[in-house]
Amino acid sequence: DIVCLTENNLEPNMEMVTTIFGFEKGQKLNPFLGLNEFLSAALSVRCYASVLDSTDLAKIATCIEATIPFRGKDENGLGPMNHLYNRLEKANEMHDLGMSRKTIVESVQRAADLGNRDASNFALADRAVFLSNTWNLLPESNGIIKYFGFRILHMH
Repeated sequence: DIVCLTENNLEPNMEMVTTIFGFEKGQKLNPFLGLNEFLSAALSVRCYASVLDSTDLAKIATCIEATIPFRGKDENGLGPMNHLYNRLEKANEMHDLGMSRKTIVESVQRAADLGNRDASNFALADRAVFLSNTWNLLPESNGIIKYFGFRILHMH
């Protein structure tokens, strides 16, 4: 299955989430490079739009973006959190979020903390716990498993 962002104009909150994730209109989204996290952020922002302001919605999207795993530094030595900071700063300007530099820094620090905790099971000494968590993620990134209704019941 291929998921693409629309070429059409997006509602402001979805445009903001797209900016925070660094995606472009018409872009094909890779299930291994943030598709699930992007959809989670988009749904979260939609669900909370009636009770939270855009600044808080941006902070939520920022935290979810930071949970995209297995990203290293780019050719310029910038890591994922450097890029996330730049994109949140851009979203702040584009969408008049009114976030101070301090708030942007704190938001990215909170996001990095969440991302580190999210990936913490990769460093567990107990391989069984790691593998159990990995098996739980398989249906998330493998549409065929969900489509045909395969279930992973238990792993020893």
